[in-house]
Amino acid sequence: MLSKISNIFLILCSIFFIQFLFKNLQSFLTKKSDLSDKPIKAIFQVLTIFAYSLVGVYILSVIIDKPLGTIFGSIGAITAVLLLVFRDSILGLVASFQISFNRIARVGDWIEIPSLNVDGVVKDISLTVVTVENWDKTFTYIPSYQFVSSSLKNWQNMEHVGGRRIKRNLLIDIHSIHFYSVSEIKKLMKISVIKKYLQQKSKNVEQAKSNTGIEKLNNMNLTNIGVFRIYIENYLKQHQEIRNDMTFLVRQLQPSEKGLPIEIYVFTKKIQWVEYEKIQSDIFDHLIAASHIFNIVLYKRH
Repeated sequence: MLSKISNIFLILCSIFFIQFLFKNLQSFLTKKSDLSDKPIKAIFQVLTIFAYSLVGVYILSVIIDKPLGTIFGSIGAITAVLLLVFRDSILGLVASFQISFNRIARVGDWIEIPSLNVDGVVKDISLTVVTVENWDKTFTYIPSYQFVSSSLKNWQNMEHVGGRRIKRNLLIDIHSIHFYSVSEIKKLMKISVIKKYLQQKSKNVEQAKSNTGIEKLNNMNLTNIGVFRIYIENYLKQHQEIRNDMTFLVRQLQPSEKGLPIEIYVFTKKIQWVEYEKIQSDIFDHLIAASHIFNIVLYKRH
């Protein structure tokens, strides 16, 4: 009995040493930048479970005085039970490797999972759980296998390309859309960002002098909505915080009961949330105020 207790004590000392070694090795590897996207924590958790399992089997063999071969042979009969017990760990291990090798997410990535009401930064990826700190400072703990099976959006590439998208509409009251008169066009000539465009359309302006009323339809007239769209394009092209080398689009969308949407689809140079929102707000503050200069009425509930 004393011999068995001594062997078990030595085995326990060995596993504590191995656990200490794993913990320090994990801490060292986690700090290496080239391994930051690898599931280091999950791998060491699996190794720890494997080591504890071997120790448990060895202690059992010491207690019942049976060779390890006999013990491992008996384990085959209870494999189904072990799979059931370690189901989450096994699924989590597979999911951790999928997260790493498919580059689904890394610690520090901003992710969004609408189905789970998750929107924040990944703080930790372990064997069984992915921890996400949401922007409202709450934490969400997602099982690794559920994390892989859910549809998610990873915003990390936004930081690599250095541009954040603005995709918003201005709703125009359709009843305010009309052909410009000569006097209105001359007034708009004072606006520098569209002066060149209006000068290029001077022939149309001259034609507009000869026809009035329904005869205006015989000419290629300028509309306030068309000129306003050109103004938005030129204004954004000159804006210091907008990237012209990425997708740049100002377009009309399908009219609805709320009016005619003018969609702005551009990218800002700054991607930080607070600065991005400020740039977006400044742009739409200006455009909403400028719409009155073009005799355009924005949608309002009657």
